Amino acid sequence: MRFFAIVLATAFAVSSSAALARHHHHHYAGSTFVSSTLYDSRAGGG
Repeated sequence: MRFFAIVLATAFAVSSSAALARHHHHHYAGSTFVSSTLYDSRAGGG
């Protein structure tokens, strides 16, 4: 269940980053970095 929640949150973050990229290309790298950082921290802690 925890794994599913992480996957769901990651998918949402990726889709959000993609949506942001369409409007603000310079924000894409930052969003991706934050998403990957959050995912890594959750994966490492869980």
